[in-house]
Amino acid sequence: MKRLLIGLLLLTGIQPAMSQDDGCGKCEMLREECEYSVSPRKEEVCAFFRQECLQTDTAYVSDQGKITTPANAEAIQVVATSKCIDFKEVKEIEKKSNREIRSFQVSKNDTVYSVADHSPVFAGGDEALLKYFSNSVKYPSSAREKKTTGTVYVKCVIQKNGAISSVKVVRGPSPELNAEAVRVIKAMPAWKPATFKKQPVSMYMVIPVLFSLK
Repeated sequence: MKRLLIGLLLLTGIQPAMSQDDGCGKCEMLREECEYSVSPRKEEVCAFFRQECLQTDTAYVSDQGKITTPANAEAIQVVATSKCIDFKEVKEIEKKSNREIRSFQVSKNDTVYSVADHSPVFAGGDEALLKYFSNSVKYPSSAREKKTTGTVYVKCVIQKNGAISSVKVVRGPSPELNAEAVRVIKAMPAWKPATFKKQPVSMYMVIPVLFSLK
């Protein structure tokens, strides 16, 4: 209820009044709203999170990732560190082309990329992934009776060993279909992980699972 209240206050343009002690809890909720919200005003929530909860530093880095002078830099690195929660986000933009070349979040357990050289690949490629869904998805009887259809968008992390973790629904048509999509994705075999500079890395993925009645 507290998280829902904050979301409603933000979307109506009213900033919630909170004590200093509650700041970290507020920032954690705002971070989740920014990452998982599908509201039309998502960017406002994210902007509020960056303003209230993050400290941002910019540096110039060489191709080896070392801090250097602007004249010798290959990329611009922007580091956003949370003021109180366990959150750190790093983005690197190629100076010459202004193209984002990598982006990742740092946590206690791992560094998870959003942008890398190569994204994760399901064993056998997209055709094998579609076959896996076709063989694994069991249409919930309650959703079938209600003729509920649609696509469930599931966010997860493909770890650097190919395993799947942090599975969470971003958007879906019903609780029954959402739960089935999560079940199927958690049961997936290992993927070929993402790579950055030829090294395997963990990476966020949003996987759509389509439910249709023929």
